[in-house]
Amino acid sequence: MAKRKAVALNDIHAYGVEIGQVVEADAALIEALEANGDVDPHKDALAYADKQGAETVVLE
Repeated sequence: MAKRKAVALNDIHAYGVEIGQVVEADAALIEALEANGDVDPHKDALAYADKQGAETVVLE
């Protein structure tokens, strides 16, 4: 499955992700996290996180 990126809106302890980090994971997981309100996959959110030097966490 294709990978997608999103910005963490809060800490996601189950995956060791901290608020503000960029999460890269399978599309289905990003969609589930978005439905929970945990991440924002919008291109503007990603651009801002990139500009701020946010760390990327890759979830397998």
